[in-house]
Amino acid sequence: EIIELSKIWDELLANKLMLRVSKGEFIFESMPEDYFDDKILKLCRDDYRSAAEIVGVIYAEASFKINEAYVAWRIRKLIQEHKLEFSGELSFIGDFKVKEIGFGKK
Repeated sequence: EIIELSKIWDELLANKLMLRVSKGEFIFESMPEDYFDDKILKLCRDDYRSAAEIVGVIYAEASFKINEAYVAWRIRKLIQEHKLEFSGELSFIGDFKVKEIGFGKK
């Protein structure tokens, strides 16, 4: 079992993707770090939504275990990349709302 785990770890190290997803006991898949970005953007197209609510929806709908902090980090990255605009204070996930830039403008 240790040899098998060592092989799995070596495979994960060889893959430079940041996000590791557990698909079962000793079954892992690497995903690009922006794996959740499209879903995040779709959730906040119409109007400002609480960032905490978006994290909760992504967490609840994921078909695998994810860290809520990871989704919160992706929301902040999308703000930095000017794909989301925000209202409120960015210090705590419950203190701000986000909206996809360009949606809802006429």
